[in-house]
Amino acid sequence: MLFRLNVAIGGYRALGIGHWELLLNVAIGGYRALGIGHWELLSYPPAS
Repeated sequence: MLFRLNVAIGGYRALGIGHWELLLNVAIGGYRALGIGHWELLSYPPAS
């Protein structure tokens, strides 16, 4: 899981995608992996 997360971060950085898009994608992937519903995802405060 941690390895995949690092690969995702490295890939997005390599593509020059902004940090907000990166955080959104990582958050969605992480919450889906944990099986948390979209409402919990939407209510989760973004990391600063």
